[in-house]
Amino acid sequence: MKMKECWQEFAKFYKKSFEVNAFPVTVAISSLALFLLSQHNFLFFHVLIEVFTIVIAFSIFVIAWSSRRYTDNNFLLILGIGYFFVGVSDLIHTLSYDGMPIFLNYSTDLPTQLWILARYFEALTFLGALLFLKKDYGGKPRIPTGKADLIFTSYLAVFSLAMLAIFYWKIFPPTYIEGIGLTSFKKNSEYLISYIFLISIGLVFWKSNRLDSKMANFLSFALMIKIASELLFSYYVGVFDFFNILGHLLKFISFALLYKAVLEIGLMDPYRFLFFDLKKSQENYRETQKELRKKIEENLIEAYKHLGIANRKISLLLEMEDHSRDKKNRDKVIEYIVSLAKATSHAKTSLLYRYEGNSFFSLIMGVGYSEVDLKKIKGIYLSQAVFLKNLMKEKKRISSPCDSFKPNYLSRGEEINHFVALPILKEKYCAGFLFLGFENSTVIDNQELEFLDIFSMHASSALSRLNVLRAINKK
Repeated sequence: MKMKECWQEFAKFYKKSFEVNAFPVTVAISSLALFLLSQHNFLFFHVLIEVFTIVIAFSIFVIAWSSRRYTDNNFLLILGIGYFFVGVSDLIHTLSYDGMPIFLNYSTDLPTQLWILARYFEALTFLGALLFLKKDYGGKPRIPTGKADLIFTSYLAVFSLAMLAIFYWKIFPPTYIEGIGLTSFKKNSEYLISYIFLISIGLVFWKSNRLDSKMANFLSFALMIKIASELLFSYYVGVFDFFNILGHLLKFISFALLYKAVLEIGLMDPYRFLFFDLKKSQENYRETQKELRKKIEENLIEAYKHLGIANRKISLLLEMEDHSRDKKNRDKVIEYIVSLAKATSHAKTSLLYRYEGNSFFSLIMGVGYSEVDLKKIKGIYLSQAVFLKNLMKEKKRISSPCDSFKPNYLSRGEEINHFVALPILKEKYCAGFLFLGFENSTVIDNQELEFLDIFSMHASSALSRLNVLRAINKK
């Protein structure tokens, strides 16, 4: 039994190791086999590598073009279309290579020109694809047909002009001269292409949050090897020398990494790339739902809280109405009303004044003041508090900072900086007022003010029932 368990553990370890190491081992063995082949038959070696890279290029195009209706990934679309023309250029380059019996009336400069053209397409495609890769998620999960067609048409126009420049007008700069080697244009182009690839590596890291981590790593390695390959191609003298062989081997490895990054991750595990945006959108949607649910719950709790407060205030108003029927304990009922006004509004002070006529108000009850202060404010004339003129005229609640209407000593020095004056009405006339003083309060909530308006109506009714208010001289 133990032997069986050991064998199972070994099998698991071997399987895991094989999955991790299969790709690099396969690439290493293939590269060694291709190198040995180059020593015996360079042309066959060259055709095998170029056919492999052409198949990869066309496969990327097929994947990108087929998936354009299901994703808004501009990176994949531009990369795919660009690699279609890279594949076509490499195909013509392969067929025109020295020793191939197809382009017989052309010099060895032709395949090198096509090589440079293909590498420019490849480098600029990577740069453009990464530049148009959005840093943020979202957008419509589909690339419009017109947009895809426009990109393809643009590539086709540039490619057609390049082909005309090489084959018809023959104005494409020379890249290789028999007996001399590479031209300065070819060498400088390789350096420029390497520099563009280097910028693309920086963009991969800058926009790594928009790429799957595995894909970003493979793309970075592929671009690094492409740079090394281009630099080697700037040194060879003959089309069959060692630097040329090594450059082609590095091209093979870079396309193998590109296969791993785009085709394997993109095709075998589509959620990692083709539908990467959709997956992220779903994650963002779930996160938004979670936050929205949390806010709704918080709002419901707050709503229930306010509802509870409202119910409590309504019950207090009803209690006040009940108390007002107890005419035997009138003073206690008045004290209850004044205290209730202070408590429900969270005011610092509460004063109830009755209009006696002749522009004079007398204090009925006060809460929040000392006995000494209450003696000072037992009576108020209209001239002593500017806000009273407005209250008598408008018969509407006044809510204001103390500085605006100067309620004088009602503000209790510097302690009260905001007040609310509620009219106490009898037969639609102002028969008194409730003064509520607030400490460190600049704004009173509208809901609180609306409640105080209702409180004022009930207080007026209760005080009238208790015969606290005096008859108003209607003249």
